[in-house]
Amino acid sequence: MKKLLDLLKTFLIPIEGTSNEFCINPCKIEKNGFTAKYINHDVFNSDKLDELEVLLTNNDKTSSWVVKLFPESSIFDDKTGQKKTRPEKLWFGPETVFDTDKSDDIIDIFG
Repeated sequence: MKKLLDLLKTFLIPIEGTSNEFCINPCKIEKNGFTAKYINHDVFNSDKLDELEVLLTNNDKTSSWVVKLFPESSIFDDKTGQKKTRPEKLWFGPETVFDTDKSDDIIDIFG
């Protein structure tokens, strides 16, 4: 999965104060995929999205995964009563959101 991580690094902005650390995290339910934040739109385009998906589908462990770009959105936080903004993020995970991989193989790819 080195190719996948290398590709992600080409269109993500490093975490502030670092030069080679990126915001790629497992979803709350880890085996449902990963999210990446801080997308560099000077580099990122739909071709990069397609390239990422090809890398995932050409791997036995992630062959049924898809990639989606979620735009920035706002929600109402019931706890605080305030509007909360969710940053734009790139998600990649199982084609059916409710699919999960029961092994640790997926987590190990990015570990």
